[in-house]
Amino acid sequence: MDKCTDNSIEKHIGKCIDRPEHRLISINKAIQALLEDLGQITDSYAIDEDNVVILQELIMEREQQITLGLTQDQHDSDWDHAYLRAQLKLTNEFQMQATAILSHCASALQFSHKSKRKLNVYQTIATSK
Repeated sequence: MDKCTDNSIEKHIGKCIDRPEHRLISINKAIQALLEDLGQITDSYAIDEDNVVILQELIMEREQQITLGLTQDQHDSDWDHAYLRAQLKLTNEFQMQATAILSHCASALQFSHKSKRKLNVYQTIATSK
């Protein structure tokens, strides 16, 4: 299957791009935008499962593009030590953002469960009267 026919990825990164380093730039922008969107959601129940799946697909595509870039003929690639270090830094930033979103969702769910328990206690007391 041609990588340019995968509609789920292409609709997030734009037109079909052949060179891994150019495609990687588009994928990085799409991941960043999606993480920012997910980070602005205040209700953990509002996070759309589709966005999580898209994020996972983009990250897998990013890994594939990095692998392609590393396996290309060295004369044909602009991938040097500094470029790879920048990609590693970006990977760490993505990981920190995703971890913060996960932590926020977990604490929101925990708060929601505590609130429901309190509500159930009050309802039980009210019905006992």
